[in-house]
Amino acid sequence: MFKRINFDFFVQPIVQVGLIIIVGILLCVMSWIGLNRPSMFDPQPDLGHNITVTAPVQIKTGLFINNFLNFDLVKNEFVVSGTVWFDFDANQITLEELEQSVFSKGKLDAPAMLRGHSKPLIEETGDRVFAQYQIQVKFSSNLDHSRYPFDSHRLYLTLNNPYLDSSKYQFVSDQTQLMISGNAHTPGWQVIGKQVQTGMVTKKIGASKAIHYPRVIYSIDFVRDSFKDILLLLLPLIVALFMAMFVFSYDRGHYESGVLSVSGTTVGAMVGYRFVINNVAPRVPYFMLIDHLFDLFLLLAFTVFLFNVFNLLKRNYSGLMILALHGTLLFGWGYLLFFWHQ
Repeated sequence: MFKRINFDFFVQPIVQVGLIIIVGILLCVMSWIGLNRPSMFDPQPDLGHNITVTAPVQIKTGLFINNFLNFDLVKNEFVVSGTVWFDFDANQITLEELEQSVFSKGKLDAPAMLRGHSKPLIEETGDRVFAQYQIQVKFSSNLDHSRYPFDSHRLYLTLNNPYLDSSKYQFVSDQTQLMISGNAHTPGWQVIGKQVQTGMVTKKIGASKAIHYPRVIYSIDFVRDSFKDILLLLLPLIVALFMAMFVFSYDRGHYESGVLSVSGTTVGAMVGYRFVINNVAPRVPYFMLIDHLFDLFLLLAFTVFLFNVFNLLKRNYSGLMILALHGTLLFGWGYLLFFWHQ
């Protein structure tokens, strides 16, 4: 069947350029669709339900995020400034007890600590007390980078008070009590959602001893608001592969050394570019999407190299090889974006 089809048509340089443009457009379309399908794989901090249905003392609390002084999802480093507040009955709990509240995986930077540095703004209405604290928190979160650079994330900021018994005290909050300033600086990322969950945490301190204390989990969903970072990271690999495939248009009788040089240089350049990816990608012990995409490009480039070194293709089948490489690239790209790690 293949002998009756003249694949030389696809070897022509102008046809190759057309194929590259078409495949490039399809890759961009698939990437845009994948980028706009948020998938949050970030593990949530532990949260349990109170031992009693309703703790006798309920403390309303909320958080206002004014700005992110540092926002780095790759390094998992964040610094947030804002206000945390408590609304409670002074006959049931003291302000000093509430000031023992801390943020998990975080540190309240001086002069923004709840106790001893930041003076609260207090409003009293009868026995009810409304206390606000200006805070600056440096923290990290549970991040899953498996889909990098097409990742989206759920950032967790967790407030605990390990000095309160969750069977007696309970934090009360909801989504409306988490507010984020519209001017919050999150370069390259956009807030698309937020959640608030309350409950308790069990911490074992011995073989048969455990403590239970109240917890509030504030979570914020982020997606990339720009295609720039993805394009800059993957474009060199795409260009290198297309250059390697273009050598099938050369006449080996006249340009054999050039064919081998371009094929070998492409593989070497991709191997060197691996170190660039290592420098900009998150440092994690598991494989990420960028790793599999790199392996796909390197495998295709090495296939071109092998076929050129051993001259395994007759002229009539070079066009078939070009179509097969483009098809494999599109299939692999689509599979990794839409089916891998879902």
